[in-house]
Amino acid sequence: MNESQRAHEWRKRNRLTRQRLGELTGYSPLAIYWMERGLSARGTPIWPAIWRRYKMACAAAQASLKGQEFDWS
Repeated sequence: MNESQRAHEWRKRNRLTRQRLGELTGYSPLAIYWMERGLSARGTPIWPAIWRRYKMACAAAQASLKGQEFDWS
């Protein structure tokens, strides 16, 4: 299973729509669609640095769903 497939399966496993995940991460539903295809909107593969940023956003969303809100202190 590649990175885009794992991203899609994670979202489905957590019962998140692209809309809801977008609300939690700041990504648009369309951007999430492209991430789950493994391509940029231009049709080129997603760069590793972009995957890292997306994964961090998804990790924060998952923590938020579990009631673990981030605090700057």
